[in-house]
Amino acid sequence: MAGKNIHMVGIKGVGMTGLATLLKGAGDTVQGSDTEEVFFTDRILKDLAIPVLPFSEKNIKSGIDEVIYSTAYTQKHPELKRAAVLDIPVYSYTEVLAELFNKKKGIMVTGTHGKTTTTAALGRILEQAGWDPTVLVGSEVIEWKRTARFGKSEWMLIEGDEYQAKMLLMRPYALLITNIDYDHPDFYKTPRDYNEAFKKLFGNLKEGGKVVIHEEILQKEGFRELVLKGNITTFNKIDLPLENIFGFHNLMNVSAAYHMAHQLGVEDDVSRDVIRRFRGTKRRLEYYTAAHASPVVLDDYAHHPKEIQAAIGAIRERYPHHYIIAVFQPHTFSRTEVFLEDFASSFYDADEIIILEVYGSAREKKGKVGGMDLFRKIRANGGNVRFVASIKQTAILLKKRTWSRDVVIATLGAGDVWRVAKALASRSI
Repeated sequence: MAGKNIHMVGIKGVGMTGLATLLKGAGDTVQGSDTEEVFFTDRILKDLAIPVLPFSEKNIKSGIDEVIYSTAYTQKHPELKRAAVLDIPVYSYTEVLAELFNKKKGIMVTGTHGKTTTTAALGRILEQAGWDPTVLVGSEVIEWKRTARFGKSEWMLIEGDEYQAKMLLMRPYALLITNIDYDHPDFYKTPRDYNEAFKKLFGNLKEGGKVVIHEEILQKEGFRELVLKGNITTFNKIDLPLENIFGFHNLMNVSAAYHMAHQLGVEDDVSRDVIRRFRGTKRRLEYYTAAHASPVVLDDYAHHPKEIQAAIGAIRERYPHHYIIAVFQPHTFSRTEVFLEDFASSFYDADEIIILEVYGSAREKKGKVGGMDLFRKIRANGGNVRFVASIKQTAILLKKRTWSRDVVIATLGAGDVWRVAKALASRSI
């Protein structure tokens, strides 16, 4: 694909920015379009000198060899319709990623939780081991200041997205499954459907491939039989030194990376040293203030009940005597509806809870259940909770407060709730 002129629709998305990084590294000329909304990927694209234009059908001109689009958009997008008129080939992000990945000796990290941190940690291990891997991660890796790394070896490491079964387009040599908990109810109607998608991955492995899965997955129907059939090993938490990240779930994530690196043949001492110094990724218990500020402000991508429990539990462990305020923005109406009871009981380590309105997706702009419903459930359970409709109102509310004790404010969610953390950070001392 090297040497092509490529236009990317929705280029500010984390995955699209990562793919743009790889395509430019391979020698392609890349430009893209997106909304004018500010994303953290703006800086990455600017550093790479990749032009980002406002959405317009005028962006699609003769001379463009192909158009790649984010799956957040449909074929009705004006730029994609214009590409069809000009007979320019159009590919989805997932199709292009699969084409790149399947030509390589690919390693895929997938699962419900922990994919991003695990992929980033494993990528850093392989880099330090001298493997020169190509890596694509679902957030910015702090050490790289990028969401991707272009390498020149045969190895490629990616984070496999289970949503819409996108991961099933990939043919990995090595597969790491961190865990499996039902999610994405708008696509997988039952937990069984969700589990079956992961089972199908085993049939996609290249000859002689390796699989590492968490040992708890064996308890799910049909997985133990798969383990008995192939070159599959299980993992659990091991004690590893962590200087920069914290939380039981993060220890589990780096344990997964350590086990996969071991199976691939990386020396254990290399893995331990990288993990000790590993600084994590953006939006995963990311500090917006100093660790001992007043108040401490953190942000996390947690958008599933178990992720909320893990994030707040980690904060409670690190700050046992602080007053913890959890600011949660539910992500998608379908997830909020299906997991309403689980969400309502997932904040037990928080002293105070603020619930925002649901952050909808392009595919799902309304639903039967909203943020107010979750607020009522938590209140009925005896929680110290309030509902605040918007990001701006939440930031104003918290900025006005004065603190007579040590406080941690944690923003949680896969939408734009991080904007609250950003607004509050300027007040901390």
